[in-house]
Amino acid sequence: MKILISFLPRVLTISIAVAAITLGYVEPAQSETLDLSQYQNKVVYVDFWASWCGPCRKSFPAMNQFNERFASQDFVILAINEDNDIEQAKQFLQQYPANFEVIFDPDGEIAKQFQVQAMPSTYIFNREGVAKYLHKGFRQKDIQVLQQYIESLLVQPIAEHNSNDSEQPITQATNVAQ
Repeated sequence: MKILISFLPRVLTISIAVAAITLGYVEPAQSETLDLSQYQNKVVYVDFWASWCGPCRKSFPAMNQFNERFASQDFVILAINEDNDIEQAKQFLQQYPANFEVIFDPDGEIAKQFQVQAMPSTYIFNREGVAKYLHKGFRQKDIQVLQQYIESLLVQPIAEHNSNDSEQPITQATNVAQ
């Protein structure tokens, strides 16, 4: 519980500042940018990954399934790659194709803002842009837990600027990949 309490203020700060972050695409390789504020009123699944990460290889098929199942319900996945070399990310994506947005963060600036400590790390934001769930690592048994959490956020109505929403605690789950 102490970990959750000490982590909470940082996540809430991120949820306020996250709309101003501008990200660059990996695929297609263009100079376009992506602003998270365009996902207002959607449940956003942000996943930090790297090509060298074993559990990340297992998480991509699950994220493809989540996207296929929930994309029509105002759900979006943003997978943020932390490799220093975009070619490593592209090779990974040839082996593990993604049917969702993939973003390249070679200097780790976005990961620093989220205070990422493990790969993969997943943050799920509700429709108001508040981080409600943090999951570190990935195992097959995590699929059902993640799916249930996505479903619970998708059925929640959009709050009308409820100031108390940002005070609700984030749910944290950690699986350490071995």
